[in-house]
Amino acid sequence: MRGPRLAVGEFAVALRTVKEGLVELELPDDPRLDLKKGPQRAGGGAVFYNPAARTSRDLTVVALRALPAPPKGWRVLDGLCGSGVRGLRVLKEVEHVAEVVLNDGDPAAAALAAQQAARVGDARVKVTNRPLEEALADSSARFDFIDIDPYGSPARYLTAAAGRAARPGFVAVTATDVAALCGVWPGACLRRYGAAPMRNEWMKETAARILLGAAARKAGAVDRAVEPVATLSTEHFIRLIYRVVKGKLAADKAAAHLGFLKPDPEGKLSPRVVPLHSLMDDASSLAGTGPAAGPLWTGPLHDAEVLARAALPEWIPASEPLRRFLAAAVGESSLPPYFFSLDQAGRKLKASPPTTAAAVEELQRRGFKAARTHFDTKGVKTDASPAEFLDAFAALAHRR
Repeated sequence: MRGPRLAVGEFAVALRTVKEGLVELELPDDPRLDLKKGPQRAGGGAVFYNPAARTSRDLTVVALRALPAPPKGWRVLDGLCGSGVRGLRVLKEVEHVAEVVLNDGDPAAAALAAQQAARVGDARVKVTNRPLEEALADSSARFDFIDIDPYGSPARYLTAAAGRAARPGFVAVTATDVAALCGVWPGACLRRYGAAPMRNEWMKETAARILLGAAARKAGAVDRAVEPVATLSTEHFIRLIYRVVKGKLAADKAAAHLGFLKPDPEGKLSPRVVPLHSLMDDASSLAGTGPAAGPLWTGPLHDAEVLARAALPEWIPASEPLRRFLAAAVGESSLPPYFFSLDQAGRKLKASPPTTAAAVEELQRRGFKAARTHFDTKGVKTDASPAEFLDAFAALAHRR
């Protein structure tokens, strides 16, 4: 809804009212506010509000509502706040919030966030205008939840965020440089994340594991461990929410989940997980033809106990990516890396693929663990071997 006009210097800027969750924003009018896909810059030249990132913000609210609140309430830093919508939604939609700091290094963005905070009129909100590096270096404050949603890569903030989180605390990061993480620009992935990507049917999962692995390595540099709570990979962004635990022993335990994933070039065997620490004794485990991805996170991608409690409140519409994620995350959390594509299996066996639900049910009937995956609507995660999976697929095709 278009509303009044805001004077900026000698010009009057038209405003538009935008409602998201329980928050109503008054933003500089811009046709890009109508775009459904992202990432894009909206609200002039700065990153103020990205409507395409609503799924990411919805997940933040849903996850925080499922997590137990700290004894003194949530202290939240929205480190690159833009319009402030994420932090203000946490304030309005999550219980037991003690403080929300909206920070942005761009003076125009901080001013816009301050205007939105004034509209909310809650004393628990504070707006600051500092580079995020400076905010994270401030030893006078620790936060229970640190949110970092840059335009591009969050890599340069990962160490400082782990060090500034409460003990324990949570960090949430978004990466929109999906092309780099998925192997379209492998040099950029190597440069930013210190890892080799893989461009194939598993690239979205590989991308998420590379980002999570980078977070674990950066946290380990300051003797912190990461414990994934939720890992969401979409066409336009990857969103991580993870617990940060202090201590060398915890960091060493997390490091045991770092390694490489090496697919079988002929597809007859499941991808090999090669732990990073195993290379100190025998580097031949990475031998053989074909590429390997990593170092990356090889462990669970989600906290199944937390996400089993997650539910969409009535004011959050069930967007397809978020609905699919919540339906699949608990089941896929304990299964090995990567998945089988029903479409690829169909092409190999020259048969129409069954539904994902039917494939999961058949594998479970045969005694395997199996679940749908949010990485691919026609993908199945399972501990069955490729031959065992194809045998189950063929049996389903024969019955039809």
